[in-house]
Amino acid sequence: MENTKTGKRIPIKEAKEIGVKNGYNQVIITAWDINTNTTSVCTWGKSMEDCDQAAQGGNFVKKALGWPEKLTNEKPSRVKKLERETTQLREENERLMKSAQKLVDWNTKYPPGKIYSYGSAKVMESELQEVVSESEQILYDIENKKPNNY
Repeated sequence: MENTKTGKRIPIKEAKEIGVKNGYNQVIITAWDINTNTTSVCTWGKSMEDCDQAAQGGNFVKKALGWPEKLTNEKPSRVKKLERETTQLREENERLMKSAQKLVDWNTKYPPGKIYSYGSAKVMESELQEVVSESEQILYDIENKKPNNY
């Protein structure tokens, strides 16, 4: 027997084709190269949840086949992307909540209906403009998907 690897990495799109063609929500493909005694595992899932579950199944197969530990905890790129986006949304929500709290604090500090001196009004205006500008910047960052710079 030769010791040259003959098997290639199985593309995810081929696993998807199998799933779609045969009506499955999850596909796990395990292949073995007899020449080098190496294996390949490819997974696909129709939905995000299916994708994650198929990957967990693939990781289970890898463990059973004795793959190195670092290769048995992989997540699909779609799941990793969703986790990154979820983290970013949580961070953006936190920024918005802090900004909203500043507006509440400002309104408590300067209740409506009270008469203020010109100097106090200028301080109020400056403080409010700072809070509003920060809120506008947060919304701009969110709309333009800029990385968080805080």
